[in-house]
Amino acid sequence: MRLARQLWFAVLILAGFLPVAVSAGTITIYSDRTTFNGAVGATTIEDFTNTTHFPITTGVLNSSTNLPAIGIAPGDIQPGVTYSAPVPDPNANYFNIDAGGGFPTPFLDSLKLGAPSRPLTVTFAGPVAAFGFDTYGPQMAPSFDLTINFVSGPSFTQTITVSSSPLFFGFQSDSADIVSAVIDSNAASSGLGFAVDNFTFSSTGTSGTTPPVVSSICGPSNPAAISGSTGAQGVLDPANTNASLGLVWPSNAVEAGISMDTGEVAFLNASSSVIGTATLPGVSGFPAFPDGKLNFLSVHLGTGKQVAFNTAGTGLQPPVIILSCQDVILDAGSTVTVGAFSNQGPVPAGFRGADGYAQTSGSTAGFGPRSGSLPAAGSL
Repeated sequence: MRLARQLWFAVLILAGFLPVAVSAGTITIYSDRTTFNGAVGATTIEDFTNTTHFPITTGVLNSSTNLPAIGIAPGDIQPGVTYSAPVPDPNANYFNIDAGGGFPTPFLDSLKLGAPSRPLTVTFAGPVAAFGFDTYGPQMAPSFDLTINFVSGPSFTQTITVSSSPLFFGFQSDSADIVSAVIDSNAASSGLGFAVDNFTFSSTGTSGTTPPVVSSICGPSNPAAISGSTGAQGVLDPANTNASLGLVWPSNAVEAGISMDTGEVAFLNASSSVIGTATLPGVSGFPAFPDGKLNFLSVHLGTGKQVAFNTAGTGLQPPVIILSCQDVILDAGSTVTVGAFSNQGPVPAGFRGADGYAQTSGSTAGFGPRSGSLPAAGSL
């Protein structure tokens, strides 16, 4: 299915510390809060209020969260961080501010309820140099998997063993380049997906910045004649293997979830497990794309590939507008859609898509002359 140059979507640990080198920087791991504080300096601590709140049906918790039914109002959570977790059913206690379990005060957790994984994703409003949290061993035992994502370069990943006593874990980069982190407990499927309290982070700096793709095809001084695209986000193509041209998808990725807030991309496999992360080129602020516009060189999604846009923003969000210097091609069986942190989470707003839903798919319809009640496939 060949669509031309502009699409408008709806959605339109263990003593002291341990340094670990990664190409994006050096991560130092602390097991003592006093040592961490001395190294990091000024921090903000989120204690997750002084009482319980459950369930957090939206799957998103931040300073703007407004859930009066469970007693959460805007401003109850410190600004600077968005906490999110999968919530497949808003009627179940998947994501909560809980109490007990060895914690002296309320803490943030998720219930696996039979699932192998139900992780916490922490997204910072701007890149930070360090973060940490308290936990209680039995709730995260025997270990948890940690992924730290940076402004650029590969992610830091490590499996961290936990003991049965109250614990602190702190993580410091050698520069303010941490944009998000994923905490995923290896507890049994009957246990918790994560359990954290007193989440601590250094000041959020300027929002994550990644250089734009530079091309002779189009640019700020020679935008595409039809769409106006500058090509800053490079190519959107799962087959691309050249990082200088744009995103490089892991070989077994079938979906890319793109945050309109940070430009961060989470790659998922066929089991819907995150297998890699990246940041779109050309991100220079927060939100990354305030007007919803993405400037690609070209777009080509092969059969079985999907791109889903999401946001943690509240209120009416701008539609996603895909601009391209060259063709936008959606092969049969590919999908461009919107995703949310849960079935009640916010999504980018606007036109609902060519097939009458919040997506467009190569097997359904296009954006041009009608064929019955919908635009004909393969047209613009």
